[in-house]
Amino acid sequence: MSPTPFEWLSAVDAARAVRDGAASSEELVAACLGRIREVDGAVQAWAQLDPEHALAQARALDQMRQAGEALGPLHGVPVGIKDIIDTADLPTECGSRIHAGRTPAHDATVVAMLRAAGAVVLGKTVTTEFALYAPGKTRNPHDPSRTPGGSSSGSAAAVAAGMVPIAIGTQTNGSVIRPAAFCGVYGFKPTHGLVLARRHPAPVAHARPRGGVRAHARRHRPGLRATGRRRPGRPRHASARAHSLPRDRGGRAAAAARARVGRAARLGARAAADARGVRRTDGRTRRPRRGDFRSANRPAGRSPSTAPSSMPSWRSTSPPNTSAAPTR
Repeated sequence: MSPTPFEWLSAVDAARAVRDGAASSEELVAACLGRIREVDGAVQAWAQLDPEHALAQARALDQMRQAGEALGPLHGVPVGIKDIIDTADLPTECGSRIHAGRTPAHDATVVAMLRAAGAVVLGKTVTTEFALYAPGKTRNPHDPSRTPGGSSSGSAAAVAAGMVPIAIGTQTNGSVIRPAAFCGVYGFKPTHGLVLARRHPAPVAHARPRGGVRAHARRHRPGLRATGRRRPGRPRHASARAHSLPRDRGGRAAAAARARVGRAARLGARAAADARGVRRTDGRTRRPRRGDFRSANRPAGRSPSTAPSSMPSWRSTSPPNTSAAPTR
């Protein structure tokens, strides 16, 4: 059995190869860059790519390993980052010409965690514009005539084509699991709150996008989850976590939204009550009558007796004359 090419190694196997000295991080990154040159012309999964910068990161990590320094769980493993997640050393354009050339001052929290775990940021993968509906340039690596899914299309396509062993996406409404399914790779959306996100993607929705992972196999996930951390004092139980979210995660915005929804509900209930019945002076309601709406719409100072002859009133002020002899 021939050995697996470096670019097709799983994230866990790649990290093990670096740790055991079977491969260097520079070799892994070079293999991925070679695969990108080979297939990305048809797939177009990358929005930002700086080969020299990626190789420089890999060489620095190799020097750390040779010096005997502590290695993180993803030491030397190349990772793709979705282009709405901030990186301080590469532009983050959010898939839009509006942000062309925008380079953030800081890494997003998830990127900082990956760097702390020893990962190499290989480049930025294509996203739909602002992670919404306008598709990007990426094609499905299995059939370029088909969509790779969105919004994290580049991350899924890059992993599926063997250009990187693992890539990061985001999900608000299926943007991790849908492209993973379309491209035939594993997609994993972590539980809300597992990955801290003080600095995160561009704000595109009230529901903040969650970070997610693309990988060749399910066994990649333990390596990545080892990079996550839980805030001290936070409960582990999912239901308890849901009730203990810190206020800095949009708590004030959520409270304001709830207040607006409550006010709209009260106004709607009042309008519905007014439509069902007319309020009386004693606070009770009765069914509306024809005269209620007629009197409400009549101009001030006009009474039924002064209405134009072409607009007869609904009620006659005198009984009809029944004593007149019929004409023959």
